Formats: sequence, C-alpha cells, structure tokens
Amino acid sequence: LKRLDVTGSPKRAISTRLSLLALQSNVLGEVPQPGAAHTGRAASAHQTGVVRLIAFTPGTSFSDSGQRQGAATERALVAILLEQLAPPTPEQAEATLVMFQGSVSSPQRLRTHYIEPMRKQLASGIDPRITRAFTYLVRGTGLLPRFVALRERLIGQESLEGENWHEAQEVMAGMRQALAKAGVEALRPDLVILDEFQRFRQLLDDPDGSPAAELAHELFGANGCKVLLLSATPYKSFTYADSGDDDHYRDFLAVVRFLAGGAPEAAERV
Repeated sequence: LKRLDVTGSPKRAISTRLSLLALQSNVLGEVPQPGAAHTGRAASAHQTGVVRLIAFTPGTSFSDSGQRQGAATERALVAILLEQLAPPTPEQAEATLVMFQGSVSSPQRLRTHYIEPMRKQLASGIDPRITRAFTYLVRGTGLLPRFVALRERLIGQESLEGENWHEAQEVMAGMRQALAKAGVEALRPDLVILDEFQRFRQLLDDPDGSPAAELAHELFGANGCKVLLLSATPYKSFTYADSGDDDHYRDFLAVVRFLAGGAPEAAERV
C-alpha cells in the first residue's frame, strides 16, 4: 500500500474479508445520488477525485478454508442483516443465536461479545448498497425461507444436532457467500492488482468450479474493472514426476485462458 499510494489521499482502508466490507463504510465512499451515472455503484476515482486503496488477503477474502460457518464477526453481521429481513420474536431471536453460535462458547456470548458491539459500531446503519445486494441474493437463492424455517424448528433448542446442524452449516455458508458478493457489488473497483498471482491460481479457475473462484471472478468482472496480474516467478517448461499436484504446463494454459476472458480457443492456439 505504501508503494502504491502516490496520491497522498487519506481515503485508504484495509479489509481482510470481502464479507466484512459493511463494517468499513469509509472504504466505499459516498452513496451515489439517485439519477447519477452508475446508480447503485460505489463511487470510483473518476467520480470523486479520490483514489481509495484497499488491500485484501486472498487466503481469507476468497477462501472458506474448509469452514462453512466462517468467523464469528461474519455470523454476527449476517444475524443483524437478517433481523431487518425477517424481524424475529424474542423466541426466534434466541433460536438465531443457537443457529449462528458456531465455535463461540455459548449463544449468549455471541450476542454480548459480537452482535451487540457490532450493532453499536453500525449505529449509522449498514451501507444500503450492501443491504440491497444481500437481500436480493438471499431471496433469489431461497436462502431466506430456509433460514426462517430452520429458525422456527430451533425454538426452544439449546444446541444444534443431527439434520439441523447440517442445515445450519449450509445456510450459514450460503449467507456468508451472499454477504461477500454484496461486498463486491458495493465495491465495484476500477482496478484489481493480484500480486504473486501464481500463489492463488485457484482464483483464476473456472468460476463454476468453486465458491472462491466464483467470488473472485465477480470482483474481476465488475463493470469497467481492469485486472493486473503480477509475478516474477517463471513457468518451467517441464514438471518433475515427484512434483505432486504441480503441473506448470496446465497452470500456464489456465492463465492464458483467464487473460483471454475464458475463451478455450486461445489456449488451444498456444
């Protein structure tokens, strides 16, 4: 960030997870006024005269690391958003805590140590672009009715068991992905720089192959966005038999396909 910040702009922020952009409203800038160009899109540099530099760590921003439930802060933010979409009774609110407890020691601790402090942090409200995009996604994918049905089944329960546990994991994973996509929708960058991209080649894969690749391609494919891939690591012209899963030839052609917008004929010509 220090090397890139040649503008002297104070408007700089860092977020490690796309799903938590709602907690950093200073990243997104002012909400465009109705009728302005690109309504609903985060203000970009040419609109505001301000350059915002935002750093992401691909390992945490795009990857679930095998944990569908994610971080407690993500679950707390999802819980707050769902309160607006499906206002709960006191009993339903308790059931939501049980559903989103995850690795936190108790449902009540999730409320007192994560949800309530976050509610104070968001006293001025969640960025409306994120709220709109999240609402559209959870309704369009059927996640919202699944959440409501599971919440109803968990009334009076003190923990997740059996099928309820599996359903809660799937719902939570879907909600987190929707929240991350909503962050991308609000961010809409003008330029994405992927440094040492060979370390995160899974982000360049077919977007239908994994949630991480799908999310990355949504970021790369934002309206008018340019993508710059940086690496000083050369591709070898061969792969040793004992190199495990490494395949330099395959990886090189995958990058060619990505640079060609996914066109398979580009890799075939190479």
